[in-house]
Amino acid sequence: MDKKEIFKRALISFMESVLEGKGKNLEKKFEIFENKIVEALNELMQSFKLNLEPSDLKTIDTLWDELQKEVELAKPYAERIRIVYSTINKMEQSKSQTDIISSLLEGANKLLSRVCIFVIKENNFVGWYSKGFTGSSDITDTSIRLVIVPITSNTVLKDVAESGLTFIGTPADHPENWILLNRFGGKRPQEIIAIPMQIKNKIMAVFYGDQVPTSNKIDCKEELEILTKFASMAIDLLPIKEKVLAKEKTKEITEVPPLPEVEKAVSTTPVVPIISKEEEEWHKSAKRLAKVLVSDIMLYHAEEVEIGRREGNIYKRLKDVIERSKETFRERVKPQVLEKVDYLYEELVKTVCEGDHNLLKGYKEQ
Repeated sequence: MDKKEIFKRALISFMESVLEGKGKNLEKKFEIFENKIVEALNELMQSFKLNLEPSDLKTIDTLWDELQKEVELAKPYAERIRIVYSTINKMEQSKSQTDIISSLLEGANKLLSRVCIFVIKENNFVGWYSKGFTGSSDITDTSIRLVIVPITSNTVLKDVAESGLTFIGTPADHPENWILLNRFGGKRPQEIIAIPMQIKNKIMAVFYGDQVPTSNKIDCKEELEILTKFASMAIDLLPIKEKVLAKEKTKEITEVPPLPEVEKAVSTTPVVPIISKEEEEWHKSAKRLAKVLVSDIMLYHAEEVEIGRREGNIYKRLKDVIERSKETFRERVKPQVLEKVDYLYEELVKTVCEGDHNLLKGYKEQ
């Protein structure tokens, strides 16, 4: 009997039962229908089995097992896509160079055990920021800035900085990688990866990662390349982004509709604004410039900053650099702003001194 016909007859039978009872004892009638449905399903199952050869059933079981295995294998890739998407979203929303790098390393650390950024400074690769080193190495995430590798040493850092290409392989592929790994301490990685970071059309830094303390292979090269390249682009476009946001903010202010006329009972004495809209833009511009100047100090003088924090003499150690930044700041900021607030000093205390203004002793006297 055709499968559709079986269901059709069962349904007609149920409707006839209901009509005969004229709506009475529906619960009992439904039980009858339920039993008929079960019978129909059993008949369908038997019909299906009769139409299949034993070999077909075995093939179906095999295919099902293979499908389950493929689903399990795909799960890690789905998770990686989620990590990449989430990290890119965070970097896109970041408003500073430090935030972008922090988001990059946070996302990369979900793919690898240890990750860090080395900046190229003069004749050295200098550790800048890291994630995953604390507890698995001789250094911590905060002391990565003490790791310094000569730019002339035949290491993976030199290779990547010169070639502009990603490297993934064993530490033995570069004869002087031991210099870098000895600085890290801890267990030696089985495999390492390094990716160049090009900013302003020049390779300014190198991303490094490995799987210490585990011996897992690195199988996320493409994901790490996407994140690193996006971070480089985000840093490169940061000044442009700030200008666009400032223009949009100004446009929003000018487009605000005028307030409705106040009733005469209310005082009509005009309220004089503390500062004009033009001066407000001067202040915003000064804040942006201060952030850029301080970001450059953190990028190119990270080692001195770290030492200055420990020894309590950041201004003394970085006096020439800070004074050059101060000179640039005063040349480009309106006198009306400088008379009221020193945004450069505030940004130095916040970012370089981590809130401790005593580390800038001597700044105000200059």
